[in-house]
Amino acid sequence: MVPKIVDHDERRKEIADAVLDLIARVGIDGVTLREVARVSGWSTGILSHYGGSRDELLLLALRRAAELAGESFRKASQDTSLSDLDKITEIIYESLPVGHSRLALQRIFLFYYARAATTTDDLFSAEMRRYLENWRRVIARCVDRITESGGLPPGADSARIAADIAAIADGSSLHAILDPILMDRLTEDRSIPHSWVTAVLQAAGYDDTPHFHMPE
Repeated sequence: MVPKIVDHDERRKEIADAVLDLIARVGIDGVTLREVARVSGWSTGILSHYGGSRDELLLLALRRAAELAGESFRKASQDTSLSDLDKITEIIYESLPVGHSRLALQRIFLFYYARAATTTDDLFSAEMRRYLENWRRVIARCVDRITESGGLPPGADSARIAADIAAIADGSSLHAILDPILMDRLTEDRSIPHSWVTAVLQAAGYDDTPHFHMPE
């Protein structure tokens, strides 16, 4: 008999996706080895190999959530059909808890935000710090391109601008998870993230007048 080749990375993704599905439907408290086994179709024995405890399963899901979020941010930032302003708006919209999958991502991020802020465990802090740094970096690159095209004054602090935009999105995500009215507004009106982004950019001197450069 030839031993079956197991794709461990793919199995980790399937397990992490099952955890995220549970988080979206029933919240963090609903994540147990038994429930993850039921949703994923894998036995508790196999789950124990990849995450022997609830905390390990949640950490697996956190890393998967960061991977999925990163993919959506990169896709938006590389979309040549969008302006740099629209790229930032799309990145922010993708970060909001609108819809089943993004609700799961935001719930687990917020869970670990709180955990990292209330513990001395460097593992949680490092995980969240890397995610936030990467997210702000993607936004800052779009801001840099706006500056290069003349939309912002030379020397505009893209890191500060990105941090301000990310802070508004994070705060709104938290409020939306707790407030169904705000959640409905964000779901129904995609122009809301655009208003946040333009407000921050305008405070930094944003000028959306087309700029034409005469050839030398």
